[in-house]
Amino acid sequence: MMGWSEYILKRSIGNGKTYEKKFIGMILGIVVFLVIWILPIPNISVEGQKCLAINMLAVVWLANGVTAPAYTGLMILAAYIVLMDHSIVPIQTILSGWTTSVVYMVVAGFLLAGAVSQSGLGKRIALFFVSRFVRSYTSMIVFCYILNIILCVVIPHPWPRGMLLASILAQTMSDRLPKEHVRQITLAIFAGAVSTSLMFLTGDPTFSSVVITLSETQVSFTQWLLYMMVPGLFISILACISQLLVFHLPNHKIDQKQVKLEASSLGPMTSKEKRLIFWLSVAVVLWLTGSITGLDAGWVTAAIAVILSLPVVGDVLDGKSLKLISIDTPLFIVAVLAIGAVSKASGMSDWLSQLLLSLGVPSNPWLFAPVATLICMALHMVMGSSMSAMGVIAPALISLGIALGFHPIFPALIAFIALGGHWVLPYQHMTIQVGQNQLEDSFTTKEAVLLSIPQTIIILLSSFVMVAWFTFIGMI
Repeated sequence: MMGWSEYILKRSIGNGKTYEKKFIGMILGIVVFLVIWILPIPNISVEGQKCLAINMLAVVWLANGVTAPAYTGLMILAAYIVLMDHSIVPIQTILSGWTTSVVYMVVAGFLLAGAVSQSGLGKRIALFFVSRFVRSYTSMIVFCYILNIILCVVIPHPWPRGMLLASILAQTMSDRLPKEHVRQITLAIFAGAVSTSLMFLTGDPTFSSVVITLSETQVSFTQWLLYMMVPGLFISILACISQLLVFHLPNHKIDQKQVKLEASSLGPMTSKEKRLIFWLSVAVVLWLTGSITGLDAGWVTAAIAVILSLPVVGDVLDGKSLKLISIDTPLFIVAVLAIGAVSKASGMSDWLSQLLLSLGVPSNPWLFAPVATLICMALHMVMGSSMSAMGVIAPALISLGIALGFHPIFPALIAFIALGGHWVLPYQHMTIQVGQNQLEDSFTTKEAVLLSIPQTIIILLSSFVMVAWFTFIGMI
């Protein structure tokens, strides 16, 4: 029988240092878990200490890429269920993510995005605007951000939105530009998706729905616009300007005749596209009137996806469309929501917020916001996953914010911007990673890092914009 040392050596030789890092990370996570579980920690409850031990095990595993995030999510859920005292942390609390609209909004968002893409409607919309407003390489970069804003409403997820735009815009320019500049267009598409998604509740429902749930507040589509439109526009505009300044711009003109020819080749709008436009319009109206009707945007999105699968009235989605959904994303979201719920129920969030307070986190919002932003970005760099960092730090910041007298949505959105709009390496933001890994001749890691430098500064500056805007609308 092969011994452990021989097995590890064999796998290490075959897979290089990556496998060694994963194995070491696995052992380190277990050691950290045991140390926190055993050692006395002042001012924390027994269940809070258990929660901290499990959470830190997850942090170490995620930071070292020990296994896929969904498997780590399964570990978190199983550990909570097996190890926590259910009189304090009920199983219903641990699995509460399955009973909220969050997971179903993400699932339905993938389906709607697939419908817009596969029906040809997304390509028609993109070519319509490109044929009328894009004249040069510079305007193409700017329009990547503008078109992302437009499509945020009809394609409620940044990954398929980015893939669709990349397949259209990069292809439009590929015959007339060097690959270097085509890569920068692709970078503008996915970096633009990151920044512009912050504005809308449906821009990136994976993040927005999670942060609302963690804050335990009710936020409608229009309320989200009120809170995030100004900070989101600030980030998007500066991000676009940054890309124009960071990268060399060629003086290339767009062949409008070729673009219009490609648009006309689509022919007249099909009945499927017309039905899709109608039901998407219904969705937008219901999203906008959610504060009046009381209808949750997540359940509205799920209902529209079901209607699009029905014969006659929809007939856009079918059984094959379900392949657009992968179990890993909703599973990991449920685990992140469990981190927030269990951290609060066990007292771990309150303990961490008191610890942050004792370390001197200021109560003045003009100082609290940038300090909280820096804490979030630092944790993000350690963990590597913005979503997992959200589950760990957001509940603590929300508890701290409430203790300091802030409305819970204020620290929640500070964490949302800091984690949802920031990256350094591509793997640290799923939208950037998808853009780099899923496309041929996509942007390089170096190009993503170059753009991340001004992006980091912009995110920090946005914390001041958030304070000024929340003061103006009376939330602070």
